[in-house]
Amino acid sequence: MDKLLAREIRLYRAVLFGRQRAKYEPVGTVWFDHFGKAWYKVGKDLWEYVGKEKGDAKTISNSAMEQLHEKDIIPILADGVDFSPNPDDEDAPLYQGIFGTKRVLTSELVPYLAQAMRTLSCRAAMVCEGINLSTGKASKTAKPIVIDIHGCLSLPARSIPACHLDKDKDALQLSDAFQYCSDISSSIIKREAEILKMLVEYDAAYRSLLQFAGTFDEFLLELRWTLAGSIRQSASVIGWMGRIPCFLASCDAYPPPDKVR
Repeated sequence: MDKLLAREIRLYRAVLFGRQRAKYEPVGTVWFDHFGKAWYKVGKDLWEYVGKEKGDAKTISNSAMEQLHEKDIIPILADGVDFSPNPDDEDAPLYQGIFGTKRVLTSELVPYLAQAMRTLSCRAAMVCEGINLSTGKASKTAKPIVIDIHGCLSLPARSIPACHLDKDKDALQLSDAFQYCSDISSSIIKREAEILKMLVEYDAAYRSLLQFAGTFDEFLLELRWTLAGSIRQSASVIGWMGRIPCFLASCDAYPPPDKVR
């Protein structure tokens, strides 16, 4: 249950901030593969598996990590998020996040951010509903189910074998599990909503500062050439004023000859 909710948070934040290529990630970055296993970047082109299961690869390269990294469980054709690498551009990010959109105001991103938060709320509720629908299954293997939440799209999924418990014998355990999932998902949504508010405030201030800085740079550039040009022209004119002939009688009469030494 915790792993399922943690995966939804990671996918949600990838939608907000994007996901760059593995070769550009700094050492110390942690990625998860589509099995939910954690990988730690220990070198420029080296990722190390954090777990201790036998038979698993211990280290992989950047390209292998991109092929193995965590993907959306919802198919792309069903409006799932596509994190596939672009084979035609090795420098393009795996996914361009909402906050990575350039040349727009933060207010223009608000509808997409609100939709992302709404999607996280739906998917967290689907995790809890999937636990509820998995109860009472006699088989120990996953069975196909359809998760339907009011206000959200229906999602074909697989049941959770760990929750294939008897509704009568394990009623208390099932009740605790479902209540725990509901409480945790609610706290996650509240926390992420507060974080998103802070991010929107920061992004709005940052974009406004960039716009002001760019406008002020243009102003200073224009002012510099205008002011410097005016000063140069004034100095040039003052230097040429001594060559202007005087056509007034006072020009020759002053200063008086007896005062000139």
